[in-house]
Amino acid sequence: MSDALMKQFKIREAWRKRKKIVIASVPATFVILLIILIVILSQPAPTCFDNKKNGGEEGVDCGGPCVSCGIKYAAPLDVVSSEVLGASQNINETVVKIRNSNADYGAKFSYQINFISRLSEKLGQISGQSFILPHSDKYLIEPKISFPASELSRLEVVITKTDWHPVTKSGADLFDIYDKSSRLLPATESGYLEVAGKITNKTSHDFPLVELTFIVYSKTGQLLYAAQSEISNLNANEIRNFLYNGFPYFSGFQELDLNRIEFLAEAWPD
Repeated sequence: MSDALMKQFKIREAWRKRKKIVIASVPATFVILLIILIVILSQPAPTCFDNKKNGGEEGVDCGGPCVSCGIKYAAPLDVVSSEVLGASQNINETVVKIRNSNADYGAKFSYQINFISRLSEKLGQISGQSFILPHSDKYLIEPKISFPASELSRLEVVITKTDWHPVTKSGADLFDIYDKSSRLLPATESGYLEVAGKITNKTSHDFPLVELTFIVYSKTGQLLYAAQSEISNLNANEIRNFLYNGFPYFSGFQELDLNRIEFLAEAWPD
């Protein structure tokens, strides 16, 4: 075979090999692409619960299409204390103190209070709804619990649902309470204790309902009793007088300190 024919033969053989490689690689490439496509399609779509920062989220599973990061990572409401206060032999008052340590979020929440006997049995329960402003304490007061004091031992408090809302003002930012006074009522007047004062709506917002809470302490700082009242339709920048004398005779009444009664005002800023 001449050199020219040998060279032509080698060129043809090289071309045949390349053709075989190309032909063989086409289905392999197709299979690889198909596998990649299947893997991509089988991946779950980004969600707000996949522990990943994806889908336009500002943080891990928060912000963007998900709940805001502030709400996602808000500190839960804390049950600071729960007390059973004696009002009479068969009627008690319960006072539960809830704390919101978040500065930029208030909450509307649901709760359940279980009444536990001295034998650790459940005597009954109360469910309710309330709200708490940012960086604030909230008192849940049940004034008439008809369980004998000898049976009722303690409370179990459960926050069953919390709906966070971007709120930046506490009760002290919304209202000012001043000219506060308190006095023991003589036998010639109805009731046992009277508290009074003035409240100012410090905002440009009208409040259809304002909660007033009065916390009574002893001379040694012990919580003796708590009561709540309401003011309706407190308009923007309005000043209103209030008076409350609905306190019953409660356990430790003789030890109360008229100078240590706490006045609180709250309203949800809809």
